[in-house]
Amino acid sequence: MNEPVRKKEVSAGIIVFRGDQVLIIRNRFGEWVLPKGKVEAGETVEEAALREVEEETGIRAVVLGTAGTTSYTYLSECSGEPVDKVVHWFVGREAHGSSDDGAGSDVTPSPQREEGISAACFVPWQDAVSLLKYDGELVRRVASAITEGSQAPTGIVDASCCKNPLSGRC
Repeated sequence: MNEPVRKKEVSAGIIVFRGDQVLIIRNRFGEWVLPKGKVEAGETVEEAALREVEEETGIRAVVLGTAGTTSYTYLSECSGEPVDKVVHWFVGREAHGSSDDGAGSDVTPSPQREEGISAACFVPWQDAVSLLKYDGELVRRVASAITEGSQAPTGIVDASCCKNPLSGRC
């Protein structure tokens, strides 16, 4: 007996740093999450990640490396059917006003309210680890690899692109 083919979804997001802070959003369920969204036809996962961050928060980002993938299954709100989802994660920093001291800019994130996002803000990465509903451990691993100045673990941050992505200097 053949099992029905499950729907597949591909999304992408960025762990956006401003100094030692990380950009997070409060979704329509009231959960703090990292900005991410579906990859549209004709887009690369990196293009989708950059677009989604800017749409959801008003913050332009620069991708510095990859942070791996997360996979999970959820039930579609429309059909109730299971959907297999893969999220491609990148590490980046804020694009506007990045300064040599790594402080970033004073641009205030602006939540995409029409998509149910009620808040967008930068918080210290250590706080993000505990606030995030799903990806706190990913943030912890990435930030720890960066701040320790050691070679990043395989699959987490291509550290060769930047001496210290938290500093904003490449």
